[in-house]
Amino acid sequence: MKKKILIIGSMLAVVSVLLAICMSIRLNYGNQKLPSNEVDFTGMVINDNVVQGSMNKENLVSKYTTLKEQTVYTVGTLHNGHFNREQDYSLKDLESLLNNLNPDYIFIEAREESLEEYDVIDGPIEMIYAYSYGLEHDIPVRLIDYWKIDNNIVTNYSDDFRDNQIFYNMNEKLKEIEEDKTIVVLYGASHYFFQKPRIELAGWRKGKMDNIRDLFQSNTDEFTYPKNMEAEIGKKLDYAQNIIPEIARENITDQKVLDDFLQDDMKETLENYKKIVRENRLYD
Repeated sequence: MKKKILIIGSMLAVVSVLLAICMSIRLNYGNQKLPSNEVDFTGMVINDNVVQGSMNKENLVSKYTTLKEQTVYTVGTLHNGHFNREQDYSLKDLESLLNNLNPDYIFIEAREESLEEYDVIDGPIEMIYAYSYGLEHDIPVRLIDYWKIDNNIVTNYSDDFRDNQIFYNMNEKLKEIEEDKTIVVLYGASHYFFQKPRIELAGWRKGKMDNIRDLFQSNTDEFTYPKNMEAEIGKKLDYAQNIIPEIARENITDQKVLDDFLQDDMKETLENYKKIVRENRLYD
C-alpha cells in the first residue's frame, strides 16, 4: 500500500512539474514582443497606390524601430545599375553602408528555398554581394524574397501578392531575432517603396536620419570584392543554365509563357559579372 502511495505521489509530482513548465512557456510566449502588428494584407491594393520616389542612394534608406525594439534599416538597391557610374551608387557605396551600420543581421532579396535546395543565391547581383559580404564578416544573412516559376511568372513579378509575401518573410525572420539588434534589409528600389506602407501598417516607428549621405562615406578609396563572390556568381550561372529550365518545363504549362521565359538567357550577364569581380572593377 505504501509503495502504491509513493508511486502515485511521484507521478503527481512529475505531472505538477510538467504543468508548471507548460505554464511558464505559455506565459513567456504570451509576454513575448512581436516585431509587428499582426496585419493581413490579403486583398488590399497597395502597390498601385504607391508613388515611387527618386532612385538616388540618399533617397533609398529608411530607419525603423519594430514593436520588438529592433532597429531596421531598409535599403533600396538598383540591381545592374550599381555598375553604371552615372547612377552614383556602386557596390563600394553598399560596402560603406554596411560597414557604417555594422548590422547584426542582413536580409536580402533572394529565396530561401533556392539556397536550401541548390546552394545558390537567386537574387540580383547586389544580393550576391551582400550575401558574400555577410559570409566574409561573419554576419548572418536571411533570405526574404518570394516568387514562383509558373504560368504567372511574367505578371506576378512585382505585384501586391509578392510584396505581401516579402513582408511576411521579413517579419517571420524578425520574430527569431532578439530585441535591440540591428538589421539591414536590402531589396530592389521598387520593393523599397512598396514595403513602406506595409511597414507603417505593421506599426513600426520611423526614425529620423540626418546623416544618410555619411553612411555611404568611407575613409579609404580601396575596394575589394569578397573572396567567395565570383564562386557564388558561378553557382547562379549553373543554376540559371541547368536547373531553372528544368523547373520551368515542369511548372509552366502555357507554351508561350514557357518560350518567353526560356528566351531570357542570363549567361552573358552573369559571365560579365564574374569578369567584373575577377578584375575588381566597380563599373561595367
